[in-house]
Amino acid sequence: MRGALAAGAVLLGCSSPGTVDVNAVPTASTSSGAAHDAPTVSTAGTPSGGAASGGTGNSVARAGTSAGASDSTGGAPTSSPCVTWDPIPSGKTLLVIGQDTGEIDSYSAAFGAPGGVMLYTNVADLAGFGDEVNFGTGAQSLPHWTQQQAPLVIQLGVSLKKAVNGDACASDYLSDINASALDGQISSMAIELGSLGRPVLLRFGYEFDNQDCHRYQPQAYAQAFRHFAQLFDTLGARNVQMVWHAWGGAPLDISPWYPGDELVDLVGVSLFPLAEMPGKVDAVAAFAAQHHKPLMIAEAAPQTAHPPSDPASWSAWYQKVFDYVAQHDVRVLSYINQDWNAQRVWASQGVWGNSRMQGTPLEARWRQALSGPRFLKSDASLYASLACHD
Repeated sequence: MRGALAAGAVLLGCSSPGTVDVNAVPTASTSSGAAHDAPTVSTAGTPSGGAASGGTGNSVARAGTSAGASDSTGGAPTSSPCVTWDPIPSGKTLLVIGQDTGEIDSYSAAFGAPGGVMLYTNVADLAGFGDEVNFGTGAQSLPHWTQQQAPLVIQLGVSLKKAVNGDACASDYLSDINASALDGQISSMAIELGSLGRPVLLRFGYEFDNQDCHRYQPQAYAQAFRHFAQLFDTLGARNVQMVWHAWGGAPLDISPWYPGDELVDLVGVSLFPLAEMPGKVDAVAAFAAQHHKPLMIAEAAPQTAHPPSDPASWSAWYQKVFDYVAQHDVRVLSYINQDWNAQRVWASQGVWGNSRMQGTPLEARWRQALSGPRFLKSDASLYASLACHD
């Protein structure tokens, strides 16, 4: 986490009654949709196929009842807990796989467990922090991963989108965050994540510059990022590193969205087979270098343009991703390994295809590319490699 904690910070894992108003979560219902895998809160009721959450529902994290608390079926990892951790060292890349519970388990069965798993929630309702949820974009369950015994990094995308009349991209929660109206939810999230004893990479309002959907107003976004990160710091969530995640596809100067060096741990970028790869994503890498921040590939998938079922896709897309990792000393590679066509929202868009690596002509090359000492996976040495300590 960034710098020293604020004076009087609450150390998570200790009972602190009254710190968080867990009943401050507004009663709301969730809507399928939004760029990538983020549930959004609807102001017009739950659409067909959605699932209500929020209020007193199980998807809201509650202070003092961490999903990662040790119990007879799972709980904290068997290695020493990770209360805080250093930046991932140069020359090392954490492998993260997303973004559906079953799909990640299937990948692990074929290749072994990755170093981290990618999941999503919404800032207003903390969907997936309790019962598993699925909004047609993939199953999300934080407890499924926190109950694993093996060392594991949680890579969490926090959506700020607010659906209106079924439009998942219609509005957002920036003004609510900046008015402190969601401090109860944010505090619950900080306490839940801070008590896991695991490293967390948190992408706040990911792909902030994505003009297709997110369209976050730059100054309001930067202010909300600062408010969110400072609240996490105040509550002592030292195991959480904040990721400033750019889409990298819009012909825009991304600097107006930047909240400041003191609040950002990593700069993230998405890698999809769009015309800007590697052009505009190189600009994001240059921004990270200018600000002396480690670079992270926060989301990556080849879409239908370069499916792993086609042997030619390795040179056309996959090798370019690994070249980008080496060129820019990327510290986290997050690959979305799933059959998008099996998920209602993505199937309807017709551009995502099947990015599963197992059982494809590229499986052996994928194994080989990840076999070197650069890539960090889930093993007994993972937390030592991340310099985890308490």
